[in-house]
Amino acid sequence: MSEFFSQPFWKQPGILRHISELKKRVKLIAIAYFANLIFWLLLPAAAFDPSALFTGLYKPMIALVLNNALSLAGGRITLISGTLTAPLEIYFLAGAVMALVTSSPIIGYEIFKFVDPALYPKEKKLLGRFMVGFVGLLVGGAAVGYFLLTPAIIRFMTYFAHVFGIESVITAGDYYGMVLITVAATAISFTTPAVFLLLVEFGILSSRALTKNRLIIYLGLYVVIAAITPEPVVGHFGMFFPLVIMLEISAVLAKRIEKRRGTPALFGAAEEKVKKCRYCGTTLEDDVRFCPSCGKSQS
Repeated sequence: MSEFFSQPFWKQPGILRHISELKKRVKLIAIAYFANLIFWLLLPAAAFDPSALFTGLYKPMIALVLNNALSLAGGRITLISGTLTAPLEIYFLAGAVMALVTSSPIIGYEIFKFVDPALYPKEKKLLGRFMVGFVGLLVGGAAVGYFLLTPAIIRFMTYFAHVFGIESVITAGDYYGMVLITVAATAISFTTPAVFLLLVEFGILSSRALTKNRLIIYLGLYVVIAAITPEPVVGHFGMFFPLVIMLEISAVLAKRIEKRRGTPALFGAAEEKVKKCRYCGTTLEDDVRFCPSCGKSQS
């Protein structure tokens, strides 16, 4: 014990191993990110046509993403630069975002491998299910934001511009910023049910935390959505109502998880009166410290 306190904690053998492992993971993540960044910013879109590099037709891969994002408008708007440096800023920002997106599987894998030694088999299984659900909801939310919500917002706003005889001319930064924020906000908000179910699975939250506080929670969600979404009608409600439906479904799933687990959560389960063994599920008296069935401590 005296040897443990004889040197700073960051110099302990175990800590040094963790720091070394962390440095290795961060290095791999950085390499993956910058490799993806180079891909989007420098690799020509016509990768199988090297002559494009010398004929003035060279376009980087990120140009394909920006052109596709512009096609969502269906020719209803006209983009202007706004500032001299705006195209270059959009070029680098879009490349950085797409590099983060395409390198995210590697980032997630490296994070998982770093925490993997500290997880029990059951926790690994739960985390694996969570990652599948999280990624699925993230991709689904991004698809909804990109293919459904963004075009709907553009059609709605340009319709009113046409009614009042206003020409739809906006800066490129505003347009691409709107697309990026809408897609990112939709993708992230769609992952909320997966996070909620993970907290219920680990016994941190109870389904009652949602069902007993619906009004406050949904009001808070709407305020957050309104703050981050640039369009006040289609964007707000188009993101809010699907999220409410998914949270209600997750509340039903959370009740099934609680029924299977049989132990109360830390928050939102004040009404839970029955104490059960956390290992075998046997009903216990309040003052019992060891389960009479399996003999394991409940403290």
